Amino acid sequence: MYDLLIQIDPTNWDKVIPDLAKSWKISENGLTYTFSLREGVKFHDGAPLTAEDVVASFKHIIAPPAGVLSPRQGLFDAVQDVVATDALTVEFRLTEPRGYLLRGIAAGFNVIMRKKTLEENNYDLRRVPVYPGTGPFRHKSLEPGIVRKLERNPDYWNPALPYLDGIEIYHLDVGPKTGLPAWPIPSTSAGPSTRLASKRPKISGGCIRPVSTRMRLTGCGSTSRRSLSTMCGCAGRCISCWTKRRSLTPCRRASPR
Repeated sequence: MYDLLIQIDPTNWDKVIPDLAKSWKISENGLTYTFSLREGVKFHDGAPLTAEDVVASFKHIIAPPAGVLSPRQGLFDAVQDVVATDALTVEFRLTEPRGYLLRGIAAGFNVIMRKKTLEENNYDLRRVPVYPGTGPFRHKSLEPGIVRKLERNPDYWNPALPYLDGIEIYHLDVGPKTGLPAWPIPSTSAGPSTRLASKRPKISGGCIRPVSTRMRLTGCGSTSRRSLSTMCGCAGRCISCWTKRRSLTPCRRASPR
């Protein structure tokens, strides 16, 4: 449903490629990044994309309102300001160079939203179930807790996409809602382990493994540092490793510990 300003090339992760920004340039001192936006891009509600929408989307990340946590705020610690210099041009102005800034901007959750949507909700969209994007699919219907249905966006700026007519995203209630493991905690010679049962574990990256064509479960929530030879360090308690035992498909870590 949403696009990025720029994106990581899905076929070459070392490369950043255009998305809503068709081109960009970096000043010689590395303190100014200038992005030129595509013309004719529309949000799903018909409003045109402007540089002000991009500015609002990144200020939402860099300087969130009180009470709203922005996990990616640290990526932009050197960004002094984000400015729309005209209707289709955006500048990121830094206090000191950051070699990783392009990849930070291209992070997958840094989607572009309407400035109006953000302002109407005080830059807090946690309770807003549906809001317009510019992506290849648009909202069709929502049954809370059951299924969200998306349909092809006929006005998408890239006429070659999308390949599908629609997507259905199903909510599957798997495991307890406390964050504790859904399977029994292994016992040791000293008796049953109580470390995970005694408190809510900290999410530490966990593991990611698609378990069906319509479901993707992320994060085992384990604090364990015990690593099994073919598992991710969760000692077999997460859905990925539990399924792996049956399929013998190696579990893929989401991030290094």
